[in-house]
Amino acid sequence: MKQLGFFTISLPQELEILPESVLGDIHSAFLDTWHQLTSLISQVRKCQKLEDYYFLQEKLGLRVLQIDSEIDTANIASYQATKELNKLGNSADPEKKLNISGKLLEADLKRHLYLLAGKQYRTVGDAMAWQLYQYNAHTISSLGMNQSPGIISQAKKKGALVEAAEVRTYWEQESAFALRHDYTNCLRVSDLSIFHDNSDQAELKEVKASRKKKKISQQAIQRRALEFAQLHVTELENDIIYYPPVLNTGDREEILTTMLLLSEAVRQAIEEGIGYRVGKHIEIVAYNGPRCARQPYLQKRLMQINDTHLPISVQPPSDDYIVALGINRVKNPVFSVPYAIYPLPPEVAAALTVGLIDIQVRLNVQVILDAFRANGFDAICSTSLWRQNGLQPGNPKTLQPYFVLSKDGRSIRVTEYPIEQMLFEGLTPTLLAATVARTYEECLARDAFNIAVSQGQSLHVCTTYTEITDIWRESRMLV
Repeated sequence: MKQLGFFTISLPQELEILPESVLGDIHSAFLDTWHQLTSLISQVRKCQKLEDYYFLQEKLGLRVLQIDSEIDTANIASYQATKELNKLGNSADPEKKLNISGKLLEADLKRHLYLLAGKQYRTVGDAMAWQLYQYNAHTISSLGMNQSPGIISQAKKKGALVEAAEVRTYWEQESAFALRHDYTNCLRVSDLSIFHDNSDQAELKEVKASRKKKKISQQAIQRRALEFAQLHVTELENDIIYYPPVLNTGDREEILTTMLLLSEAVRQAIEEGIGYRVGKHIEIVAYNGPRCARQPYLQKRLMQINDTHLPISVQPPSDDYIVALGINRVKNPVFSVPYAIYPLPPEVAAALTVGLIDIQVRLNVQVILDAFRANGFDAICSTSLWRQNGLQPGNPKTLQPYFVLSKDGRSIRVTEYPIEQMLFEGLTPTLLAATVARTYEECLARDAFNIAVSQGQSLHVCTTYTEITDIWRESRMLV
């Protein structure tokens, strides 16, 4: 087993010849990312004026471009090593083959590291987006309705230079700040969000390296995003997506209590190596990966927590649960809130982002089912269906949809977005069930179900809450 940054991995035995310097370089890169992110998160929280954002984006850009350049280099090295291996054939000198295999492994390890680091640095860009868009989760979701553009590779350098020139022009001529979407994980529609001091509205702009017209597909994507942001409803392939206006529920204390469990578990992990908290519907384990790897008693404690069927809450007991790891939100970012705007000190938010402190969250399925049933729905969860088929319950890859509700002959699918909110953002089962019930009645009044069925489409609903977004605002006080 080898320690790479904050992760312990097992290398194939025949490739243990990798120089320690290679592993040392990778380990150092992890540590550097953590330290740099701590500083950048602190700086983004201090941003008050557009000028602050402009100069911070310049710093962030240097890091993002450096990381993406490393990915390019690793991709080339991997391609060359693979090509050499294919040329050698089965009769090649074993030592030479082992040497090239080592180069391939080194390139793949570095590519994996820098791809993750690129997403980690971009969480600072995400924090800029959330702050500038006033923590409006609906706007962020609307501007994320597209495929990720990927890294700024050598092939995209010309376009990146044009974007950089646009950013400078807006600043120098209009004192406007143009946020580069390529420096974020969450903004995937258009290239720039342009903010002016005298306006509450941002302007979207698509930047092209040539003067050719925008692709029709890009125009359609931007039009759909704007439609969704303004009208709260849009069509996507075979789905009608409805996003009710932000709700104020009055359940602030319950949400804060749930979020407090997470922050307490993380703080305990920092002090003791492992942190553990249990709530009515949620169980949170936080742990310091490198410290647990070095100390056998912490490994034993962590195994006990994972192997023992602990009650997620005292009542009611549940045979099924939904489980997720915090680091996966960074590895596969979509619309999730970045740790950079969690109400935690910058060094703690950075530790969660890089995986120095990871969290495992389990949801009590029975509590969630009871909440739906209390609001008049018949409800089943995919965990029990998969368990009955001999598959591991709780694996997010097997849980689509997580819950299926039915009422009056109509079916409602509860998919990943509200589950993400329950796992990591303080949403409670009671609040989710009440929201679904309220939205159900609203959709009936609008005849939305029949409209969707008549068009051969499914109706998907997602929402957010002022009580949750208010929590993210509190991060500005922790610099």
